[in-house]
Amino acid sequence: MDLEKQKIKTYSAEFRESFAKLAIGSDKPITQKAKDLGVNPNTLHAWINKLAIPKSSTTPCEPMSNSTKN
Repeated sequence: MDLEKQKIKTYSAEFRESFAKLAIGSDKPITQKAKDLGVNPNTLHAWINKLAIPKSSTTPCEPMSNSTKN
């Protein structure tokens, strides 16, 4: 029995970003939008998570100021 090798799909950064934005802007659940786009739902979730984390987040965060203190 010969097993066919699955081809691993690779996507450009622009493609991933545009699909993540498209999914976020949709009124459908992410899993449904992933199926519509032909992408694994876990993959699309990862793209959305990467898009939500700004590149500058690698720097330490400053504590939020409390505006109620005098």
